[in-house]
Amino acid sequence: MSEIRFIKQFDNNIIITNDSNNDILDIKHLRLTEKNLISINLSNSQLITNLNVEYLNGMKNTHFIFIDGSTPLTLDWEISDNNDDIRITNVQDATNDGDAVNKRKFLKIYNLIGDDIGLIFGGAYNTSFQLTSSIEYIVIDNNSNGEYYADLMYILYGLTSTSNGINNKAITIGGCDSLSTSINTIQVLNISDGKNTQYFGDLNDKKSFMNACSDGSNSIGIIFAGKRRNDNTIFNDIQTVNINTNQNSTYFGNILYSAHSHAATSNGKNERGVSLGGCNSSNTRLNTVEYITINNSGNANLLCNLLDHTDLLTATSNDTNNTAIVGGGNNSSTQLNVIQYFSITSTNNANDFGDLSHEKRELSSISNGIKDKAIFIGGGYYISGTYTPINVMEYVIISTPSDAINFGEMTMDRDYQSSTSNSAE
Repeated sequence: MSEIRFIKQFDNNIIITNDSNNDILDIKHLRLTEKNLISINLSNSQLITNLNVEYLNGMKNTHFIFIDGSTPLTLDWEISDNNDDIRITNVQDATNDGDAVNKRKFLKIYNLIGDDIGLIFGGAYNTSFQLTSSIEYIVIDNNSNGEYYADLMYILYGLTSTSNGINNKAITIGGCDSLSTSINTIQVLNISDGKNTQYFGDLNDKKSFMNACSDGSNSIGIIFAGKRRNDNTIFNDIQTVNINTNQNSTYFGNILYSAHSHAATSNGKNERGVSLGGCNSSNTRLNTVEYITINNSGNANLLCNLLDHTDLLTATSNDTNNTAIVGGGNNSSTQLNVIQYFSITSTNNANDFGDLSHEKRELSSISNGIKDKAIFIGGGYYISGTYTPINVMEYVIISTPSDAINFGEMTMDRDYQSSTSNSAE
């Protein structure tokens, strides 16, 4: 028998190696806080038939992972207290085919618990405008390449997404499942479980090229306007959902101008959402920033102006620190590499922040909230009349104006994708 005693919890992630060849593992007198990840490292040939856990304090939301166990585990629990929401995963048993690649992917996703995770949904991925259902993930704090995470219910572009932040639930909304057909489906996933999206509810209409935000862990999602690609109807309504509860969207109010291909962000639990830029029903680009109070339904009001009349842009923020940052897009004559910023709580117009590495449009963005890092993702640009989507991700520190710096690359070139993270408080 291998017995583990008095292990000190560190950063909510404990790794235990069972060095013996015994088939019973005892863990005793473990003092933890909430939301712990405990990895049990086993050799490829080693089996654990029983796990005895006794006298654990603070076990709520603890997840045990068994790495490289070759058969499903028989678990014998002896827990004295505080054992709510304990999860157990045998990596071998949890994958569909048990091959090494899927096993590593599954393990890596679960080890992201506690990190600021960004997800990238759908989009078009080459010059032929082929659509994808693929979802990638990145760890926002670590400059690195994207990796495959799971799949949407459909191949989609022109969709939008938001989340309830540290509560770990993301929704994707609408989009086009072909070059000419918008859908009204809202999909949902839990950000750290590595599973495909599931049906959440329906929008009030078939919409794409809209944008969304939320008030973070207060879990109110806001969806601004958009376009019905089937007949090119442009909307001016605002819809809302409770991200915690699968449901259809409900009417919240109206924005000042019908718009599509705009951007949105918020200051999280400070309860202000903003919609900015876009193109109106007269095919005129907008430079306006409008605001709403997320927990109080009603129409939008004018906040300030952007540097230029711009559509196909993106925005994110540093959450309750109240700074919105905006990147890229298209004005009346060209694609833009401009990054601009403004205060979500002020009527002062946007100011120049720096530049992206290239002019680009149809990009997306995410941040790690009050940790102050924003990432601009993908997009595309025209070169000599040929449109080219890209796989580049680049970042800035929101409180420090500067040019963007390379973050990493996605697994494929993407534009018209959406993205969100679990960082908002």
